[in-house]
Order: sequence, then C-alpha cells, then structure tokens
Amino acid sequence: MTRQAGPGLAGSGRACPGEVCQGAADEKNGELTPQIVVDEARPETSELHHRFEWDDAVAGEAYRRTQAAELIRSVRITFSDNKTGERKHIRAFHSLRESGEAERAGYVPTDEIVQDELATRILQQAFKREIADLKRKYGHLEDYISWVRSEAAELAS
Repeated sequence: MTRQAGPGLAGSGRACPGEVCQGAADEKNGELTPQIVVDEARPETSELHHRFEWDDAVAGEAYRRTQAAELIRSVRITFSDNKTGERKHIRAFHSLRESGEAERAGYVPTDEIVQDELATRILQQAFKREIADLKRKYGHLEDYISWVRSEAAELAS
C-alpha cells in the first residue's frame, strides 16, 4: 500500500505529501485540518513549502488553507485487489462530520476510519447522502434529455 499525491500535485523528488500529512495527523492524535497542513508547510525547509503560494499580495492565509485542503484530498492509498490483483486507489484522508458538527472540519486517515466501526458508519452515511444529493441534482436530466430529443425529432420532421 502506498500514498501519493493526486494528478497535478506530483512533487519534485521530495517527500510524498501523503507521508507528511500522515506524520502531521499522527502528531495531532489523528486530526488533520488544512490549517495544520499550512502550519506544517510554513517553514521554508518543509517538504510541502513549495506547494503553497506564500506571497500575501497574491494569496492570503485563507487561500493557503484551500490549497492545503486540495492537497489533503489529493493523497491516495494504492492497494492491490486480493482477487484480481488490480491496482486500486482510494483517498487517504476523509472529512468525517456528523450532523451538527460543521465547526469540526478536519480530515481523518482512512486507515483509522476502517478500524473504527462508528467512523466507518459515519463515512458510509456520508456516501449515501452524496448519492441521494446526486440523484436529486441530476435525476431530472433523463426527462429533459427525452424532451429535447422529442422536440428535435419534431422539428426535423
């Protein structure tokens, strides 16, 4: 199993962002927030420093937190399927928020989530909510596509 940055965030021969993020999470008892990553990247000697815009005339602290969140979400775990041997990739960190916990916007290592039954259920519920949201958002498209095709056919005849 390996951790790596996602597309567009590949490094320049330096330490893997996933390793640095995991180390930061370990230091904070499994908690990882964009602010923790920004603070980790702040020293010029940090392996992550080059991934951030440090010129305040260009980007402020809030933008750096956005950059950090993108970096966290880009880290992947690569593993081989036991049955097929196929290499698969999943996110190495997930945001776990229960209803009413909007102020806690940190990320949890996937390895920790799968070891905790409650965390696993919370992540599965988030997955189900996202599917329902996508169905609500795009469910009408099938009707719209049929309508457009019907109108086009009518105009063509």
